[in-house]
Amino acid sequence: MIARALLLEAPGIGHQPVLEPSDIAAAPELAILEAADDVLDTAVAALLAANPELADDPFEPSWDRHEPSSPRLYAADALFTLSHALRCAIDRYRCAVRASLARPR
Repeated sequence: MIARALLLEAPGIGHQPVLEPSDIAAAPELAILEAADDVLDTAVAALLAANPELADDPFEPSWDRHEPSSPRLYAADALFTLSHALRCAIDRYRCAVRASLARPR
């Protein structure tokens, strides 16, 4: 488990994509990646609403009160953490695509 504050403030949460039609024409996969980013935002918000203890720092003593061994919280924590990893992968891909499009051919 990683510190929640870092995930909650990570770039991408609540991001405002700026995709122009020319971007989509040049790299159509960017459109679905933007949609996936939006779905991740919604999923994280829903996980936090259903499991507010996810916003707590797991390294603080209060985390023990939330029964981290509960299957529901464990699964929610895994989804929360993996959503951040997926968002980072999407961001890396997006940057790589934009860099390749910016290069003269």
